[in-house]
Amino acid sequence: MVVVPLLLLAAIGVSTPLIDRAQGFDSDGKRYGAMADPDLFKPRFRDEIPWAWRVLTPALASWLPFETLTNFRVLAVLSNWLSLVLLYGILRRSGFTRELSLLGMGLYAGVFWSIKFFFYSPAYIDSGTQAIALAILYLAVTRHYAFVPVAIALGVLQKESILFLAPVVYAAYGSERGVWRPRSLAYAAALTLPAVGMLAALRLAIPGIGDYSPWSMVWSQIQLTAAPANAPRLLLALFSGLGILPLWLAVRPRDSLSRLRASPLWCALGGLGLLLLVAGEDKARLFLYALPAVVVLAVGVAADLLEARDPRRVWVWVAIALALHLFLGHHLTPMGSFDAYLDRMVPMYASDAAVVSGLVRVAGVTIVFALASAVLLRQRVRS
Repeated sequence: MVVVPLLLLAAIGVSTPLIDRAQGFDSDGKRYGAMADPDLFKPRFRDEIPWAWRVLTPALASWLPFETLTNFRVLAVLSNWLSLVLLYGILRRSGFTRELSLLGMGLYAGVFWSIKFFFYSPAYIDSGTQAIALAILYLAVTRHYAFVPVAIALGVLQKESILFLAPVVYAAYGSERGVWRPRSLAYAAALTLPAVGMLAALRLAIPGIGDYSPWSMVWSQIQLTAAPANAPRLLLALFSGLGILPLWLAVRPRDSLSRLRASPLWCALGGLGLLLLVAGEDKARLFLYALPAVVVLAVGVAADLLEARDPRRVWVWVAIALALHLFLGHHLTPMGSFDAYLDRMVPMYASDAAVVSGLVRVAGVTIVFALASAVLLRQRVRS
């Protein structure tokens, strides 16, 4: 499975311009760019925490022979390709057919933040983070548990949030071998202690500058998320971060919940994704952590529909839903200016007028999706 991911990447890459901020590095990317090449930006960008502790991608970018931004772009493309291949492998090992696994790849790539964003802003390290996360999930799905502690320990060099995959993998391991058995507890220690040691070593080696505190960040984001006035922006962030998939799962909600309960791995990953929504300001991009679980559930819905309905009608429904998904993912419309991108895809930073237009856009997509489901699947619109 090499060609299809390359075709997807080529199609998305050709239609996506480079961001016009900070020489193409964007805001956070300036920190990583300064880490890879100290001559690019002011020295303080190199040492700001927590970015200064995310050393893996900047180190790789500093070793490649091209211009610094090109090095980041190369790494982003390789990471995106690997993510698609790993996701396809996860779906196949989960029992889905080749056609449904390809559909899952398309659903994943259709979300703006999974692939397209890293063509637009390639110096962000989340493409590599997602590739490492999917590699860990693939190891769990294929029950190669012995390799996961190493992957997590190395993964925290990329981003500290990789550590939170330890309880996700342990949920799958413990469900198979007993949560409280000595061997399982020893495995839990193997998942966490080397990674925690790696994080501690990073912080000792790189004191960094700045007043960043994870606890103050989390508390401020809990307050922001709980504020009723932010509910419209959070709703738009949901559709920016997951595209059509929330509506897709609502077609067969009981089956989706049953499939989720039957898989400790995906249940734990979905829970982690919800928790990490208070770990940063950009809510839409934070849905990336839960995206693999949501894609697996969405492919499961498609598989159930193909068994219960006329396959020809189901595939027509899939085509319509996928087109709406690509529309929400900004694949069918030009990127426009930076401010237009914020208004469209980053609702937490969007203008008030853009929030209203965004709600109208989501309402329109929902109506079309509901009508297609009612006509083609004979699904009750109210559900």
